[in-house]
Amino acid sequence: MESGSLDLEAAKEYLAEHKIHVVFEKLAGDLLKVKPTRPVAFMVESLKQYTSQEVIVVVMGIPGSGKSMLLSEGGKRYLDFNNKALAGMNDDEILDQIQQEMSNDPSEPLFIEGFPKTIKQALALEAVLPPELVFEVTCSPSDAEQRLFKRSQFSEENPDTLDSIQRGFAAYQKKCLPLLEYYNARGLVRQIPNTKTPGEAQAVFNTTVADRL
Repeated sequence: MESGSLDLEAAKEYLAEHKIHVVFEKLAGDLLKVKPTRPVAFMVESLKQYTSQEVIVVVMGIPGSGKSMLLSEGGKRYLDFNNKALAGMNDDEILDQIQQEMSNDPSEPLFIEGFPKTIKQALALEAVLPPELVFEVTCSPSDAEQRLFKRSQFSEENPDTLDSIQRGFAAYQKKCLPLLEYYNARGLVRQIPNTKTPGEAQAVFNTTVADRL
């Protein structure tokens, strides 16, 4: 390659890594919606607001992988849409809840568990704000089963059974693996192995968060 010439492949990778196309799409959409008399000044101000928006982090993993434990013990602000109190929401309600929570404290990253679960939902979330990072909390199915059975000992409603746990694993594989591939192709996925002691897994999680956010 000649000195000073543009490496198109490297340029494409750079633009994709930093989600520049998403920024331009958002700016263009806002511009056409408002149609200001001073479009350049409007885009400059919109860009300032866009770059100051809060960071969203999606957290994924099979049921029982320990996602909520890592988030709560790590002191992170998060929404768990697998929680019974939020599980009945439709996609629009979930997105409204995310936007409301984001507006409460724009300076602190918001971690999201249980949404999105499909690529269609991921695209809807990106229209609000693309995730900065996706954590996949990994562990063996046997470790996850043990966590779920232990949790059931403290639950008076609908305790987990081996059959219900295996159905949960199968549903995750069917719905969420294509979504992980979608995020992985964009370089967003970071794995957090939760196969060690809780303290070691928490340390890995905290270090990864500190390095990336």
